[in-house]
Amino acid sequence: MTAVLALDLGTKLGWAIRHRDGRIESGHHDFSPARGEPEGLRFLRFRAWLYDTKRRLETAGESIAEIRYERVDFIRPGQAYSAHVLGGNWGTVTAWAAHHGIACQGVPVGTIKRAVTGKGNSKKPAIMAAIKAMGFDPRTTDEADALAVLHT
Repeated sequence: MTAVLALDLGTKLGWAIRHRDGRIESGHHDFSPARGEPEGLRFLRFRAWLYDTKRRLETAGESIAEIRYERVDFIRPGQAYSAHVLGGNWGTVTAWAAHHGIACQGVPVGTIKRAVTGKGNSKKPAIMAAIKAMGFDPRTTDEADALAVLHT
């Protein structure tokens, strides 16, 4: 009756769900505001997506038992904007999970990379290749990252 939701939190969010029957679905979504829209809309859209995902699963007789997300502990210099978006998404998902009583856990980037490629410092092409070798066909590196989080 329970599912696991894995997320790659960023400007372009990757997601993957392991359903109770073991089936896995995944995708990606860009919550960026359009030109002239307030920046905060990205977080409201993300929260609405979380609600819609929860409702969709409940309609199918499932519930979200756990949320896992890629935990980034280091942002390179010059990536302040990415850090703000990542922090906003982190705050959104952890608060939303707490509100709904859903376990929420960050998985360190190195742990994720090591689990799917064998190396904790693998680059995005190696992660994409490893996920494809598992039989998945992610359309973006964000989706591949979410699938990697799910398999960690």
